[in-house]
Amino acid sequence: MNPERQQPLIGTRFDRAIINRPLPAAGGLADSINYGEINGISVAAADLTAINYLGETDQRNKIFGTRDTLLHFEFDELRQGLRQKQIKLRSAEKQSDESLKNEAERELRETGFMYWCPFDMNDGACGPFHKKFLDAVGLQGFPYE
Repeated sequence: MNPERQQPLIGTRFDRAIINRPLPAAGGLADSINYGEINGISVAAADLTAINYLGETDQRNKIFGTRDTLLHFEFDELRQGLRQKQIKLRSAEKQSDESLKNEAERELRETGFMYWCPFDMNDGACGPFHKKFLDAVGLQGFPYE
Protein backbone atom coordinates (compact mmCIF):
# COMPACT_ATOMS: atom_id res chain seq x y z
CA MET A 1 0.00 0.00 0.00
CA ASN A 2 1.43 3.34 -1.04
CA PRO A 3 1.55 5.65 2.04
CA GLU A 4 1.19 8.73 -0.15
CA ARG A 5 -2.21 7.51 -1.40
CA GLN A 6 -3.71 6.71 2.01
CA GLN A 7 -6.88 8.57 2.80
CA PRO A 8 -7.76 9.48 6.37
CA LEU A 9 -10.65 7.76 8.10
CA ILE A 10 -12.26 10.71 9.85
CA GLY A 11 -15.69 10.12 11.34
CA THR A 12 -16.06 6.91 9.32
CA ARG A 13 -18.86 4.57 10.43
CA PHE A 14 -18.05 0.87 10.30
CA ASP A 15 -21.06 0.08 12.49
CA ARG A 16 -22.20 -3.51 12.00
CA ALA A 17 -19.42 -4.14 9.46
CA ILE A 18 -18.29 -7.73 9.14
CA ILE A 19 -14.58 -8.24 8.62
CA ASN A 20 -14.12 -11.73 9.99
CA ARG A 21 -12.41 -13.58 7.15
CA PRO A 22 -10.24 -14.59 5.71
CA LEU A 23 -7.96 -14.68 8.65
CA PRO A 24 -4.95 -12.80 7.31
CA ALA A 25 -1.45 -14.11 7.05
CA ALA A 26 0.91 -12.58 9.58
CA GLY A 27 2.07 -9.22 8.26
CA GLY A 28 -0.50 -9.23 5.48
CA LEU A 29 -2.20 -6.01 4.46
CA ALA A 30 -5.66 -7.35 5.28
CA ASP A 31 -4.97 -7.50 9.00
CA SER A 32 -5.49 -3.81 9.78
CA ILE A 33 -7.74 -0.88 9.01
CA ASN A 34 -5.15 1.41 10.51
CA TYR A 35 -2.73 2.23 7.71
CA GLY A 36 -3.60 5.91 7.54
CA GLU A 37 -4.87 8.62 9.82
CA ILE A 38 -7.74 7.48 12.02
CA ASN A 39 -9.85 9.93 13.97
CA GLY A 40 -13.33 9.30 15.27
CA ILE A 41 -14.25 6.05 13.56
CA SER A 42 -17.10 3.95 14.90
CA VAL A 43 -17.15 0.15 14.93
CA ALA A 44 -20.31 -0.31 17.00
CA ALA A 45 -21.66 -3.88 16.80
CA ALA A 46 -19.10 -4.73 14.11
CA ASP A 47 -17.36 -8.09 13.74
CA LEU A 48 -13.68 -7.26 13.32
CA THR A 49 -12.32 -10.65 14.38
CA ALA A 50 -10.00 -10.86 11.35
CA ILE A 51 -8.29 -7.56 12.22
CA ASN A 52 -5.44 -8.04 14.65
CA TYR A 53 -4.10 -4.48 14.63
CA LEU A 54 -6.09 -1.36 15.40
CA GLY A 55 -3.13 0.88 16.08
CA GLU A 56 -1.24 1.76 19.19
CA THR A 57 -3.12 2.74 22.35
CA ASP A 58 -3.51 6.42 21.47
CA GLN A 59 -4.84 5.49 18.01
CA ARG A 60 -7.32 2.94 19.44
CA ASN A 61 -8.63 5.66 21.75
CA LYS A 62 -9.90 7.41 18.59
CA ILE A 63 -12.20 4.46 17.85
CA PHE A 64 -15.70 4.09 19.27
CA GLY A 65 -17.18 0.68 19.87
CA THR A 66 -19.85 -1.08 21.89
CA ARG A 67 -20.03 -4.14 24.13
CA ASP A 68 -21.25 -6.21 21.18
CA THR A 69 -18.33 -5.23 18.92
CA LEU A 70 -16.40 -8.42 18.21
CA LEU A 71 -12.63 -8.04 18.14
CA HIS A 72 -9.63 -10.26 17.48
CA PHE A 73 -8.91 -12.45 20.53
CA GLU A 74 -5.76 -10.46 21.32
CA PHE A 75 -7.94 -7.49 22.31
CA ASP A 76 -10.11 -9.45 24.76
CA GLU A 77 -7.56 -9.09 27.55
CA LEU A 78 -7.32 -5.34 26.98
CA ARG A 79 -11.10 -5.00 27.28
CA GLN A 80 -11.23 -7.01 30.52
CA GLY A 81 -12.33 -4.80 33.38
CA LEU A 82 -13.33 -1.97 31.06
CA ARG A 83 -16.72 -1.50 32.72
CA GLN A 84 -15.15 -1.31 36.19
CA LYS A 85 -12.73 1.36 35.00
CA GLN A 86 -15.61 3.36 33.50
CA ILE A 87 -17.54 3.14 36.79
CA LYS A 88 -14.45 4.24 38.72
CA LEU A 89 -14.12 7.29 36.46
CA ARG A 90 -17.80 8.21 36.76
CA SER A 91 -17.62 7.88 40.55
CA ALA A 92 -14.55 10.15 40.72
CA GLU A 93 -16.32 12.73 38.54
CA LYS A 94 -19.38 12.70 40.82
CA GLN A 95 -17.18 13.10 43.90
CA SER A 96 -15.24 15.91 42.22
CA ASP A 97 -12.05 14.11 43.28
CA GLU A 98 -9.53 15.40 40.73
CA SER A 99 -6.67 13.05 41.67
CA LEU A 100 -8.92 9.97 41.58
CA LYS A 101 -10.42 11.20 38.30
CA ASN A 102 -6.96 11.62 36.74
CA GLU A 103 -5.94 8.13 37.87
CA ALA A 104 -9.16 6.59 36.53
CA GLU A 105 -8.78 8.40 33.19
CA ARG A 106 -5.18 7.21 32.90
CA GLU A 107 -6.20 3.59 33.58
CA LEU A 108 -9.02 3.80 31.06
CA ARG A 109 -6.84 5.50 28.43
CA GLU A 110 -4.19 2.78 28.81
CA THR A 111 -6.70 0.14 27.68
CA GLY A 112 -7.07 1.83 24.29
CA PHE A 113 -10.86 1.68 24.70
CA MET A 114 -11.34 5.03 26.42
CA TYR A 115 -14.67 5.91 24.82
CA TRP A 116 -16.31 2.53 24.28
CA CYS A 117 -19.95 2.17 25.26
CA PRO A 118 -20.51 -0.51 27.93
CA PHE A 119 -23.84 -1.49 26.34
CA ASP A 120 -24.90 -3.23 23.14
CA MET A 121 -25.61 -0.98 20.17
CA ASN A 122 -29.30 -1.99 20.19
CA ASP A 123 -29.77 -0.97 23.84
CA GLY A 124 -30.33 2.62 22.77
CA ALA A 125 -28.04 3.83 25.56
CA CYS A 126 -24.95 4.49 23.46
CA GLY A 127 -25.98 7.86 22.00
CA PRO A 128 -24.53 9.94 24.86
CA PHE A 129 -21.34 7.84 24.82
CA HIS A 130 -20.94 8.41 21.08
CA LYS A 131 -21.50 12.16 21.46
CA LYS A 132 -18.91 12.35 24.25
CA PHE A 133 -16.51 10.44 22.00
CA LEU A 134 -17.04 12.76 19.02
CA ASP A 135 -16.54 15.79 21.26
CA ALA A 136 -13.34 14.30 22.69
CA VAL A 137 -11.82 13.68 19.25
CA GLY A 138 -12.94 17.08 17.99
CA LEU A 139 -15.62 16.00 15.51
CA GLN A 140 -18.67 18.22 15.62
CA GLY A 141 -21.07 18.86 12.79
CA PHE A 142 -20.91 17.16 9.44
CA PRO A 143 -18.99 16.82 7.20
CA TYR A 144 -16.01 16.23 9.45
CA GLU A 145 -12.75 17.80 8.43
